[in-house]
Amino acid sequence: MDKEKLNRRDFIEKTGKLAFCSLAFGTIAACSKDSGTDPNGDNLPEEGYLIDLTLEANAALNTVGGALKFDVFAGEKPIIVVRISETEVVAFSSACTHEGIEIGLPESGIMTCPEHKSEFNLDGDPTKGPALTQDRGPLTEYPAELDGTRIILTLTPVEQSS
Repeated sequence: MDKEKLNRRDFIEKTGKLAFCSLAFGTIAACSKDSGTDPNGDNLPEEGYLIDLTLEANAALNTVGGALKFDVFAGEKPIIVVRISETEVVAFSSACTHEGIEIGLPESGIMTCPEHKSEFNLDGDPTKGPALTQDRGPLTEYPAELDGTRIILTLTPVEQSS
């Protein structure tokens, strides 16, 4: 069998490419959304996203009224998750129903669009501004379940009732 000898330059180049590919794959895997099974071995919805409340970055959601945004869809507005009681959380798209501008986190129970000042309550319903006056409907809601020290989001929107 003929073996090709590598000079030092070729060896370093090939090793560098291999290291780069390994790093890129690891980064992609680490950044991908959680689905299937969480680290505890529990089943998640097929289109699920797990929020670990023991992580310092998610600490705001341990307090009633706390809220955070999560980038769960590439190229789309983040999802806003709000702790509304000791036992409940809600999750909405942060895209304003008027023109799709990213709304802010709730302040005093109101999420506001910075562009045209539409306001939404913690049910996702518009209460003020063009989203209300032009009857643009509520924010897209996503099922969210508080389960001990984690929140499980299902990334299939809740069906809107007519």
